[in-house]
Amino acid sequence: MTAGGEVKRSKEISPQMSNLFEECEIVRQNGKAKSIRELTLSDFHDLWDQISSDEDLRIENHEEFMEISFACADEASDLVDALKFLEYSVSTISDDFENAYLIEGINLIIDNVILGVNLPPEVKEKTFEQFTQHEDNWFNPVCGVVMIMTWDLPIESIDKCILRYSRCRTDSFYVDDPWGSDSENNDYSHWMPLLVMAAINSSCSEQILKIVDDTCRTSSATAFWMILCAILKHSIAAHQGEEIDSEIADWFPESYWNEAIFEPMKNSLLGRQESIESLIGLYIDKSENWVWTDNYVVGSSEVNSYLVEITNE
Repeated sequence: MTAGGEVKRSKEISPQMSNLFEECEIVRQNGKAKSIRELTLSDFHDLWDQISSDEDLRIENHEEFMEISFACADEASDLVDALKFLEYSVSTISDDFENAYLIEGINLIIDNVILGVNLPPEVKEKTFEQFTQHEDNWFNPVCGVVMIMTWDLPIESIDKCILRYSRCRTDSFYVDDPWGSDSENNDYSHWMPLLVMAAINSSCSEQILKIVDDTCRTSSATAFWMILCAILKHSIAAHQGEEIDSEIADWFPESYWNEAIFEPMKNSLLGRQESIESLIGLYIDKSENWVWTDNYVVGSSEVNSYLVEITNE
């Protein structure tokens, strides 16, 4: 990283990184390290496994790893490959909120997704499915979120995304009981931005609302409703031509969601009014039975106060 937190964009591989390529057998037939243009996603995974296996290696090589990922995305032959490189590299630093490479990676994901706006509808739906079908997609779901915001996906496609979420969470090995009500369980906060964006653009059928209710009966309730309220705050402010309060960042479990995605794309945040009303109705009917935690600056009382405020307006 250059001075001031700026991100370098180099397509040259250092001698040290070339040695790591050879150790990982990321090589041509002649035994020499591959060029960036020749790297596959599998190579990329192997390289990260090697780098992350040792803390000193990670510290010394992570920035160049990110630079290589950006170069691979630039060289990719199609949108899906470009996004897969970016999605994977961003996931390696998604807990480092101040990292300039995280913000740059997210910006590149947004740019690439927007490039796909005019793809045929069936291609967009298939691509959206590819980036929302596995547990790894949900742990850092920037691609899926931005696709919902910009691609005008049909409601049926959004509903299927929520059904995939339910399956992925059921099959998740992240905790012993992914649907348990133990408030000490991980709250799957990384997954919630995509679930919220999908929910406010879904049919909010009985089946969809049941999945949201089941989610909120786990310790995911706080993260889900923080994000939903934050999106409503952004949408209302944008509609009224007002500036959003700087404290909005407190309404996100991970602050970069506001800085890198929801603030710059606030005009794309509007969901379906009927869906939002159905979700608020679910909150009114069921919230007393949900698992609320105090892991964040914002909690159940702030969520409740805000929902009361907007429903009384």
